[in-house]
Amino acid sequence: MGDLPRTTVELYGNCLHRYTIQNAIHDNAVLGFQVEHNGPKNIEDETDSNAYDNEAHMLKVLDIILNKLLDTLNNIRDMIIVVTIKILGAGQQLVRIIH
Repeated sequence: MGDLPRTTVELYGNCLHRYTIQNAIHDNAVLGFQVEHNGPKNIEDETDSNAYDNEAHMLKVLDIILNKLLDTLNNIRDMIIVVTIKILGAGQQLVRIIH
């Protein structure tokens, strides 16, 4: 990759200020939406990576991701079944019409 910067810090330098989505909601800078907070509770600085850099938190996040993926795959499977049934049903109707 040559001399091109590979990280944000390499490109822009050290972080000057952190402004999270929670800050934006509190400031009414964005429209509100439901926030599902699965991270550590009661921490002063949500940008502090030490609060998230532990096995228990990582396993919880992994569990959430895998369960959401499983739900999505189940929904896709259900859609495939419905579409297949509709296609096969339509195919049988066409056979009846042709005969």
